Amino acid sequence: MNWGKGIIITVASFMAFILGLSIYMMSQTPELEEKNYYEKDLIYQQIMTARQNAIELNKPVSFSYQKSNGQVVIAFPIENPSLQGTIVFSRPSDARQDSKLPLHPDNHQQVIPVTHLTSGLWRIHIDWTMDGKTYQSQTWEFIK
Repeated sequence: MNWGKGIIITVASFMAFILGLSIYMMSQTPELEEKNYYEKDLIYQQIMTARQNAIELNKPVSFSYQKSNGQVVIAFPIENPSLQGTIVFSRPSDARQDSKLPLHPDNHQQVIPVTHLTSGLWRIHIDWTMDGKTYQSQTWEFIK
């Protein structure tokens, strides 16, 4: 084989590689972690204040995944009738599986069945207001 054929084979191989890589990249879905990323960036200080408020509670919110029962238990520091908010389960690899639930704690905790969720890494994110003050807390759980 002479050097001309080698160059042609090399260039053709490189072109096939680039074509294959292009097809692969076009088949992937480019999802951001948040759909409204730019709006959240504008209210960054409010989010940080809400997270700091949650940290400064006497007893912070605790999350526990009970694999045997197939549920997540979220324990709140105090029972407060003015407590309102949302719980968001988000999947970094597939935003279509995200779910949003209203916050309704019963006896200082909220039990959420998670048997319907796909196995994998999930972010559990809670936003709530209590006595006119905003709070935010989150954790990452590997749910099986």
